[in-house]
Amino acid sequence: MQRHPPGGGMTALVQRAPRQAEIGLADLVDEARRFSARRPFDEDSLALCARVGRLLLDLPASRSWPELVALGYWLRPAALQHLADDFAALQAADPCWFQPRGLALHLPPRNVGTIAIHSWALSVLAGNGNIVRVSPRRTALSDALIGVLQQALADAPAELSFANRFVEWGHDREVLAALSSVARVRLIWGGDATVQELRAVPLPPRSIDLCFSDRWSAAILSADAFRALDEEGLDDLAHRFFNDAWWFDQRGCASPRLLAWVGEDTAPCTDELVARAASIARRRGWRPDAALAVERLGFATSAALDLPGVSAGYRAAEAEVLRLSSLRGLPRVHCGGGFFFHVELRSLAELVPHLQVRDQTLTWFGFSPEVLRTFVAALADRGVDRIVPMGHALRFSRYWDGHDLLQALTRRVHLVEHP
Repeated sequence: MQRHPPGGGMTALVQRAPRQAEIGLADLVDEARRFSARRPFDEDSLALCARVGRLLLDLPASRSWPELVALGYWLRPAALQHLADDFAALQAADPCWFQPRGLALHLPPRNVGTIAIHSWALSVLAGNGNIVRVSPRRTALSDALIGVLQQALADAPAELSFANRFVEWGHDREVLAALSSVARVRLIWGGDATVQELRAVPLPPRSIDLCFSDRWSAAILSADAFRALDEEGLDDLAHRFFNDAWWFDQRGCASPRLLAWVGEDTAPCTDELVARAASIARRRGWRPDAALAVERLGFATSAALDLPGVSAGYRAAEAEVLRLSSLRGLPRVHCGGGFFFHVELRSLAELVPHLQVRDQTLTWFGFSPEVLRTFVAALADRGVDRIVPMGHALRFSRYWDGHDLLQALTRRVHLVEHP
């Protein structure tokens, strides 16, 4: 939201946190120049992030948004201490000192609101000041997040609160250019076209962009391991698969769209797993809205016409399966809403030639560490940045899209202590 104050003058923005207020763009830029960087993982930064986590877990509405529970759990003190220990180990093993970059400008996606908090929290812990863009398209989820941030920042030391702003603005190049002019690192989340458009806005010569664009993800499963599961194991796997695929309507970049099975006669395995997960979705009241259902129908029809050797698998309101005879021509676009491709492989090595740079996450089930390491060694530059157990697809970590964010959000100072 932007306004022009009476009498002309500078553009005014709506600051949502630390407190709701109108602020002039020129004033925000001037204040951003005065943000104080902090020592990474100092006590106040750890306390602020832990406070956000506690408030999220105590929020009554979090029961309606499991992603808020996941975010609160990620920000619990034990998890933050683990990150601090990881950072200390990085520092101890490196000849350089890790120091904050300075102002981080965060441009998160609209469809995954919690990403903004993950991105911001890691930058806070790295010691940076932060400006986070908040979409003017307010939702109940975004308002809940802002309320938590307002409470947490109100309790933080004034200097720390001053250096962390959540500001609402639309697609205004003037605002982006002004804030980019003082940023030391800019984090851009969005589709390929959005990332290209935003990257075109200049940064200072010594500043960097961290870009998180359109990605595509899949699951790899062992049919033998699946058939060996008892009822309890099948139910557990279905719940993990549901958490990976149905949150954010399957539109999260890490949500699997393809189920690639190693084994023989695996179509019934996909149908059983998807049917069990769809039943969980049904019990939890998840159904695609009318627009998403129409989009899924159109996508399924086009895929059936365009891809060779396809056949229909499981189908219900909550999920649909399209079986492929090969991975040739598999598109890296997707409709979301519980739509899955199925393919059968003789080994994981058969998957490698079909992977692309756009591919991000593979969730796995039933493979030994040795098999997974052999698979990773064969990837080279083909893509895939994360290979995690089923149920972990949407668990955010410091390792994302091929970046170690703890390192990317800091800079190295090379110290030679002896002549």
